[in-house]
Amino acid sequence: PAPGHPVGSRRGARRIPGPGGGILPVPGPGRATGRTLTDIDDAERKTRALEVEREVAAAPDEVWEALTTGPGLERWFPLKANVRSGEGGSVWLSWGPGCEGAAPIHVWDPPRRFGWTESHGTAEEGGPFDVAVDFHAEEREGSTVVRIVQSGLDAGAERDEMVDALRDGWTYFL
Repeated sequence: PAPGHPVGSRRGARRIPGPGGGILPVPGPGRATGRTLTDIDDAERKTRALEVEREVAAAPDEVWEALTTGPGLERWFPLKANVRSGEGGSVWLSWGPGCEGAAPIHVWDPPRRFGWTESHGTAEEGGPFDVAVDFHAEEREGSTVVRIVQSGLDAGAERDEMVDALRDGWTYFL
């Protein structure tokens, strides 16, 4: 689809901000890459993390704005977003009724690192457990490398498809 046109057939489809989509209107060279990191042996349960990275042709402060403000996030990720800035603040994301929620911000280090913590699962499912979503931004030769690390994911084989879907989702949105 052309820039400014809806993606997919879902109600209220997000709009691509510019040529190539992605986190900023002008994506950097190369494609987003993703991998699953080594399993982490947590005292409570075995967890794993996934990582997706992309270079964008923008300064770190521009990337910071795209990651940490409601309007910035809405350009590339959810349909609606609100951010109460700072560590201890919160991020609220919505893709429409029934698919929205808030998460506390656990790290705020402008313009290098930003992250929130989501609670998942119920007591019946062995939860709730926390999943962290961290964004790292590093300036490199006139561009910025954005790396997303989502950690605390269940390491069980029954969750492989979910982890693959999360990695694919982050790769798509970046």
